[in-house]
Amino acid sequence: MQAIESNCIAASYFGTHLNFRASLCVALHDIFVREILPNLDAAQTNLALRSILSDIETVKDITQIAARIVAIEDRLPVIIDELAHQACAAGIRWEQDESDFFEVTERIGRLKMIAYHLSAMLERSSIPTGQSILLMPCPQETHVFGLQLLGMTFREAGWAVTRPEMNSEWPGEQLTRLHYDVVGLTLSNVGLLPLLRNEIPRLRRASRNQSLRVLVGGPCFDLGEADFRSVGADAYAPDACSAPAIADEIVNEQKLICA
Repeated sequence: MQAIESNCIAASYFGTHLNFRASLCVALHDIFVREILPNLDAAQTNLALRSILSDIETVKDITQIAARIVAIEDRLPVIIDELAHQACAAGIRWEQDESDFFEVTERIGRLKMIAYHLSAMLERSSIPTGQSILLMPCPQETHVFGLQLLGMTFREAGWAVTRPEMNSEWPGEQLTRLHYDVVGLTLSNVGLLPLLRNEIPRLRRASRNQSLRVLVGGPCFDLGEADFRSVGADAYAPDACSAPAIADEIVNEQKLICA
C-alpha cells in the first residue's frame, strides 16, 4: 500500500512540477523511467505521458520525446488515447480562437512526428506475422492523424503497414501491384459516405488478392451514422487498439472459407 501511495505521489509531482525540459537532470529522468514508471497504473501513466507531451512546444528533438514515450510502450492504448486527445485539444483551441491556424498546424505536425518515431520503434521490436494492411482515408477525407495512430497498433502487433502519401497515386494501384491481406479505411465526414460505398468495390476489383478483407472505422461508424455492412466492408473496428485482433479474425475467417 505504501509503495502504491509513493507511486501516486511521484506521478502527481511529475505531472505537476516536472516536464522534462532541457534543464532536467538526466539522472533524475533515468531514475523515473527505470524505477517509477513501470509501477504506475494506467491513470498515473496518463498523467506522466501528458507531462512528457507538454515538452512538445519547447523541445526540438522529437526523437528524444519519442524515446521517453516508448518507455511506456506496454501501455500503448494510453499512449494512443493521449496523442489523440492532444490532437483534438489543438483543434478545439483553433475553433475557440485560442490558437491560430499556423500554431495548430505546427502542433499537429509535431504530434505526427512523435507518432512516426514511435511507429518505427514499435516495428523494430515487434515479431512479424507475415500479414499486411493498407491504411487509407475515404476519398476526400482530410482527418488522417487517426490512421497514423492505427498504424502504430498494427506495427506493434507485427503487421506490415502501408499508408499512402496524401495526393499520391490512387491506393488501388498499390493493391494491384502488391499482396495485402486487409485494407483499412476511416471516415469522419458523413457527407462522404457515398464515396466510401463506391470506393470499396473499386478496391476489391483492383486487388491482386481476390480474398482482400476490408476493415472500416472512424467517427461516422462510432456515432452510428454508418454501418460497415452498408458500405460493403467485412468488419468495423471501434478503436485503434482492437483493430489488429479484428483484422486477424476476418482474415482467418476467409482462410477457413477458402480451405
